[in-house]
Amino acid sequence: MLVSFSFANFKSFRDETKLSLEPVIKQKDLLYSILHTHVGKEDCQGLCSSVFYGPNASGKSNVICALHVFKMIILRGNIRNKIDAPDPDAAAQRLELIPNQSFTEPHPTSFSITFCHLGHHYTYHLSFLIGTFLDTETKREILEEVLVVDGKEAFRREAEQPLSVSFSDQGTLSQKDKIVLSKASSDNLDPEELFLTGGFKSLYAAKQVAAIQDWFRQYLLVFFSSNTLASGPLLPQAPQNGPRVTRLLEPVLPKFGITGNALGYFTPKGETDAKLCSLIPSPQDPKKTCILPAETFESLGTVRFMNLFPLLSDAIKHGKTLVIDEFDASLHSFVVMNIIKIFHNDEINTNGAQLLFNTQNPLYLDGELFRRDEIKFIDRDEHTQASTLYALSDFPTTGANAVRKGEDYLKNYLIGKYGAVRHIDLSPLFTQKAQSRSDGKKGRKS
Repeated sequence: MLVSFSFANFKSFRDETKLSLEPVIKQKDLLYSILHTHVGKEDCQGLCSSVFYGPNASGKSNVICALHVFKMIILRGNIRNKIDAPDPDAAAQRLELIPNQSFTEPHPTSFSITFCHLGHHYTYHLSFLIGTFLDTETKREILEEVLVVDGKEAFRREAEQPLSVSFSDQGTLSQKDKIVLSKASSDNLDPEELFLTGGFKSLYAAKQVAAIQDWFRQYLLVFFSSNTLASGPLLPQAPQNGPRVTRLLEPVLPKFGITGNALGYFTPKGETDAKLCSLIPSPQDPKKTCILPAETFESLGTVRFMNLFPLLSDAIKHGKTLVIDEFDASLHSFVVMNIIKIFHNDEINTNGAQLLFNTQNPLYLDGELFRRDEIKFIDRDEHTQASTLYALSDFPTTGANAVRKGEDYLKNYLIGKYGAVRHIDLSPLFTQKAQSRSDGKKGRKS
C-alpha cells in the first residue's frame, strides 16, 4: 500500500512536492474508501484511489513520471543512465532529462516514498546531484540515502558523514558487521550506486531489501504512457511446442457490450508474450478461426479495456497499487466510474488495491464518487512555469474559499474556484488566419 510519495527538482516541479494518500482526519465522507493494514500493533491507513486534475501541460503526467523514474532507479540500483532497456519514458533511461529547466546551477533531485508491505512500514529517501537539465558532464553523486523500517532508522548515508547502520535481518548487528561498519564511510561508497540495493542488501539485510524490491517490481504498477498498457506478461507463458490461444475474456465481453466476435490472447510460435487478438470464424470454413490483431479489427476503446481488465483484476486480487497516465482514455465514463467504485468497495477490494490516475474528464468530480482528499489538482504558474500539487481537502471548510460537504465540485471547478483550469479560446487563431487570407486577396486585386 502506497502511503505517500514526495519529490523535488523533477521536470516541471521545482520545489518539494508531496502526493499524500493518508486520509485527512477532518474528512468524514465516504469512509468506506479507507484502506487498513496492520504493522505490528499499529493501524496504517491509506486511500484506495486518487485522481489528478489540471489543464494540459500543467504537470499531471510528470507526477506519474516521477514515480516511474524512481521505481526504475530502485530496480537497477544506481543513478546511471540505462539506455539499452526499452522504456516509454525517456527520462527513466536518460536522467539528465529530470532536472527542472529553471535552475542554472546544479540542485539536488530528491525522492521519498512511504509504503506498507508484508506487515512492515517502510520510508526510503534518496537525494542526488545530477547536474542541470541536459547536463551530461557533471559528476553524478548520491548526497543522502535513508531507510526507516517500522519507525526505526535502518541506515543513513550522507555525504562527508560516517555511514550509519542499525538494522540487519537478524535484528542486531554481529561483531563482524560492526567491524566492517567501523571501517566504512559514506565517502567510500560508489557515488552512483544505491547503498540500499548494494552494501546494505549484501551485508546486512538481504531479506528486507528483497521485500522492498519485490514491492517496487510486483506491487507498484506504473504505466507512464497509456500506449504501454498490455496484459501479456500477466498471462502464463506459452508452451514450447507452438502457438496458443487463451480465451480468458469470454465472461468479460458481454459486460463491456461486445456480443459479436470473440477475443482472446494469442501467443505466436517462438514467442512468450501473448497479444490480444480477435477470433473470427473463417468465411470459407466456419469450423476454422481467423486470428487477427485486435488493433486492426476492434475499436480503440475495446482494445484498451481488454488490455486493462487483466491488470485491474490482478491489482484487486493481490492488493497492488496501479498508477496509470490517462487511465480513462477511449473509455466511456460509466465504465470508468464503475471501475472506481470497485476499488472503493470493501467487499470486492479486500486486499487493499489502489488506483491512481490523471484525467481531463470533470465528470468524476463528484462527492459521491471521491473523497475530497482523493481529488488532487495540479497547476502550473504562468510566470515561473513551475508546477504545484494540492488536494481539494486543502481548502478550508469555512470562509470565502470554503469547500463544504455536498457542494457541486464539478460546477465549482469549471468556474475556476479550485484553480487548475484554463479557459481556452482558439477562435482568434482562426479569425486572424482568415483575415490574412482576405487581406492577401485584396492585395492581389489592387
